[in-house]
Amino acid sequence: MAILDGDLRFTGPLGMFSAYKMAGTDKTVIRRKAGPSKEQIKKLPQFQRTRENIAEFGASSMAGTSIRDAVCMVRHLSDYNYSGTLNRLCKKVQLEDPVRNRGQRQVEWAQWRHWLNGFNFNKKYQFDHLIHLPVAFQVNRAQASAVVTIPQLHPGFHVAFPWQHPYFRFTLTLGSAVDVVYGKHGFKLADGGAMDGFRAYVDTSWAHCTHVFPETSIELQIPGIEDVPAHITLLLAIGVEMGTPNGAGTNISPVRRAGSAKILQAF
Repeated sequence: MAILDGDLRFTGPLGMFSAYKMAGTDKTVIRRKAGPSKEQIKKLPQFQRTRENIAEFGASSMAGTSIRDAVCMVRHLSDYNYSGTLNRLCKKVQLEDPVRNRGQRQVEWAQWRHWLNGFNFNKKYQFDHLIHLPVAFQVNRAQASAVVTIPQLHPGFHVAFPWQHPYFRFTLTLGSAVDVVYGKHGFKLADGGAMDGFRAYVDTSWAHCTHVFPETSIELQIPGIEDVPAHITLLLAIGVEMGTPNGAGTNISPVRRAGSAKILQAF
């Protein structure tokens, strides 16, 4: 490693060298590249295991993306980057593939959907820590539908928000995620992803934090899906977000980074 004294501001690859910035100095640091090249990893037999690991990592990441797309209407309520946690769950499912060889193992959720039940998008303020009564729900896989009943909530007893904002509302979403399978050209979404990301969602009306929230039942049904095939996982999720008046106070806007969400059921 060397530190350049000149006025070189370039960073990035430079032949056999790499230039970059490093904490502790305002100079450009340059070092010789180490490790095998991309071509070596791609072709040499001693990197076969590496190629298998890379392929399976890509498959679990693809499966995680499909799940995130299915619940995209509540994922903005997360308070940390949950992608890694979700991808590890997908990898866990992949390791359960008893048929295919390493590097070709698929991410098929049919037997393992329950692992997604209760998945939290938050670490600091989880949904159940804010809403102290259980949310009831019924799901119907054949009809790609669900009914969610939010109980009557009394301020100070059944809700506890750490944010000082006057309004809150619930968001319910039902979406479809697709298994990742291995084919002639590598990993892909089952059926080419034709049923990936279908969703339905409903926002409740804004409620004032000092008022009783009435019991509310909401029905969701994903349009365009009938006789849901085994490679589709349906995800029912709920979120709560805070709101504040804007302008003359006639409209209410969501407050960024003030909310929480979780997956109620994967089915």
